[in-house]
Amino acid sequence: MSLVTRTYGETQEKAINEQYKKIKVLEDGIKDLFPDGTQFDGKNVGLLDILLCSTFCPYKVLEEVLGLKVIDPEKNPLIFSWVTVLIEVPMVKELMPSHEKPVEVFRIFRNYALNPPAV
Repeated sequence: MSLVTRTYGETQEKAINEQYKKIKVLEDGIKDLFPDGTQFDGKNVGLLDILLCSTFCPYKVLEEVLGLKVIDPEKNPLIFSWVTVLIEVPMVKELMPSHEKPVEVFRIFRNYALNPPAV
């Protein structure tokens, strides 16, 4: 995701396609772990839930700043639905910052990455 953040144009397009491939591998691995389709029920938070939340819960911030899909509900329906449920868990809602602050910080970071100050 770092390369997606620090680039634009064709380089960014290649980086996001690589990211989609990696997310697909993760989704396929989760399907292997839960062949019956079991996923997060919104009650018992486990290690996989924490991993998915820390990795994907800020996806709306990234999408707003980058202007592209980070997780696609059509390409990654399992991860997308899992993250959608996670975002609504009261403890996650309480711990996540408001949407505006991370957008502001990420915009500054992206601008710096694309236009580093002259030395």
